[in-house]
Amino acid sequence: MISTFATEKATGISSLGLNLKAFIFQLITFVVIMWLLNKFALKKIFATIEKRRAEIDESLKAAELSKKALVEADDKATEILQEARAKADVIASDAQKDAAETIKEAEIKASQKAERLLAESREQITQDMTKARTQLKTETAELVARAAGTILNEKLDSTKDTALITRSLNEAAN
Repeated sequence: MISTFATEKATGISSLGLNLKAFIFQLITFVVIMWLLNKFALKKIFATIEKRRAEIDESLKAAELSKKALVEADDKATEILQEARAKADVIASDAQKDAAETIKEAEIKASQKAERLLAESREQITQDMTKARTQLKTETAELVARAAGTILNEKLDSTKDTALITRSLNEAAN
């Protein structure tokens, strides 16, 4: 048999060392397997891959939106902080002005009270001095009347006594 193969001349596909029947059988098997894979497996695999790709795209879009939202939130937070600082500065300034006004009003009230107390004290002193002068004049007149009575050795009656005191006071005032 060996010699028969050696003497035969290989022609066509067999010249490549391939068996045509085996090649056709393998080709049919390959086509059937590809059809089965395509029908049952590849469509599901491609659908799963497409689904995952869509989920990844959505996740990337969501991540991008989240990134933008984070930047916007950061900008908004910075803006709010700046506004809060400005308002705090205004409030502090107003508080300082109010405190200065309150202190000034308190100083004015204290000064007015001190002036009022001083005026009342002066008035009281003036009244006390007038009262003391009047009392001193009265006592002086009585002493003068007693001294005069002692000197004259006679006691004057109350009308003469009053007239004498009044005259003495008028003379002393002039």
